[in-house]
Amino acid sequence: MDSCTPRSVSGIFQSGMRVYRLLAPRAAAVTAALLIDGSDSRAWVKHVSTGIGDRRGSAMGRLTLNQSLAAYAVLAVCIAIGATAFARSAPPLPATQCANIVTPLDVVRGRLVREPRESILGLWSCLKEYKRDNWWYTTLGLWGTYALFKVFGPLGAGTSMVLSILIGALYDEWSVDIGGLRYSLLAHMLGVSGEVCGGVGGYFMSYLVGREILFAFAAEKMATLHAKMGEYEGSLFR
Repeated sequence: MDSCTPRSVSGIFQSGMRVYRLLAPRAAAVTAALLIDGSDSRAWVKHVSTGIGDRRGSAMGRLTLNQSLAAYAVLAVCIAIGATAFARSAPPLPATQCANIVTPLDVVRGRLVREPRESILGLWSCLKEYKRDNWWYTTLGLWGTYALFKVFGPLGAGTSMVLSILIGALYDEWSVDIGGLRYSLLAHMLGVSGEVCGGVGGYFMSYLVGREILFAFAAEKMATLHAKMGEYEGSLFR
């Protein structure tokens, strides 16, 4: 949006990161609660320590480990093909403003989280210019990226927080005045819908596909998550 300056974007970012640091520990407990099905801690530790997975899953119609790996690979390939097709059909980015922006590979490697201020200001300058003539490509690309990183959370941990700030800085459509601040209802809808769709997709991805993979390859980490849940026993965030 034209009235947004780098200083105001930086201020929005710093406020958002403070909220993120406050809620991150609770978010870890919520994630563990979604992934873990069972209330007996001792049975859980015994279960993951054996490394044999949840045999009840097969009886309940869940995928086996091999089926989960195959489904995960097929889904990842389909998403990669779709993202590549979208990128190739999109008009080119403006070279001047977008010379040093973070790439999808940089996001996976964690650059967006390690260098959040530089990354978000670079993306804002680039997409602000690109959005003038390519509104639909910008909006669909941002929303799709946001939702995908919610589904595949470990590949871009913390990225959705940065993207939500970027969406708020870029969009001023359908704005309302709240206490002297312009609040974009469109930015709100993009963020909320991406959060809901990505969160629901991530839950079903974890429950139907990722469950057996985690049991097989990350049993100790899952036990740690379960122990973390115990710290919030009785809390609404559990």
